[in-house]
Amino acid sequence: MSENLDPHETITLSSDDGLAAALSSTAPVLSISSSAPPVPPASPTLRYRRHGLPSAIWTYRDSEGSVLCCVARYKQEGGGKQIVPWVRSDLTGEWIAKGPPSPRPLFNLDQLAARPEAPVVVVEGEKAAVGLDGFGGAAALLPGSVVTTSMGGARAARKTDWSPLAHREVVIWRDADEPGAAYAQEVAELALAAGATSVGIVDVADLPKGFDLADELPDGVDAEERMLSARLVEAPSPAAADELTYASFGRYQMDDDGLHVTKQGQDPLWISTAFEIVGRGRDPRGMTGGACCVGTTRMGANTRSSFVMRLSTVTSLLWRVISPAVACASPRPRRPARSLPPIRTKSVSTSA
Repeated sequence: MSENLDPHETITLSSDDGLAAALSSTAPVLSISSSAPPVPPASPTLRYRRHGLPSAIWTYRDSEGSVLCCVARYKQEGGGKQIVPWVRSDLTGEWIAKGPPSPRPLFNLDQLAARPEAPVVVVEGEKAAVGLDGFGGAAALLPGSVVTTSMGGARAARKTDWSPLAHREVVIWRDADEPGAAYAQEVAELALAAGATSVGIVDVADLPKGFDLADELPDGVDAEERMLSARLVEAPSPAAADELTYASFGRYQMDDDGLHVTKQGQDPLWISTAFEIVGRGRDPRGMTGGACCVGTTRMGANTRSSFVMRLSTVTSLLWRVISPAVACASPRPRRPARSLPPIRTKSVSTSA
């Protein structure tokens, strides 16, 4: 699909964009190539709010090639972009602008299944994987590999199911920026945990800032050679994986005994036992923020606080520096709520 869309021209979709085969009734007439898969019965409306028609569409499929969801890119005024995922509604069967539930599928699952012996290249984003038209990016530069990525950008890697990378040789070609470096390290850990045979990270330190494989390669850069020289990431030993790591913040200290706060001139005050923050949430009204914690009680029994507890100033500060994978301290059991006394009413009699 062309990057610059004329709202009155006829659009020709590639075979990768079968999901985009029907826009709204106000959209232009579409012409689909003979190799495109059948259009889903409930055609998606890809015209999105004030952004209009998409400049690119990427389709996510399962291992058998069936459409799961898609991601569309929209151009914004001022040169910006908006990336919007689309899924089918379970109630109406129509397509809506919403991300799929976690764990999300990897991109190109059908190719991963069709080429089980091929090495896998993980990039950051669909554009870096196959370009804006579906025929560029890493897939064009590295035809001997299967290219994949996760949905949702550099900060959503943990929302993806990485199990299809089990028993595969994986190389990560990240974007040349700080978010890309963090993404590569996180994906490496997730791929190894999923059972990947090996994981390497390509060195992009000498490339222009923000470079990805959707851009033209600089002179003298050979993509295949970079792949072969990727730095291997070592899998953590079982002992290291079982070892707990504690985080501290300011006056609040973490250790095997739990969380303590130290005030000037006073002994440390115990707050709670060891626990792990595994998620965030809000109450049913969407008003109060909280954290979901797992850990042990002071008696040594395992416990899970799946309720949403109010974040105090202490917990709020700790949350900013503790990732869900870091072990911390478990909150004390909450006191049972006191029952309120019955409401007394006074009878008033009136005489005629």
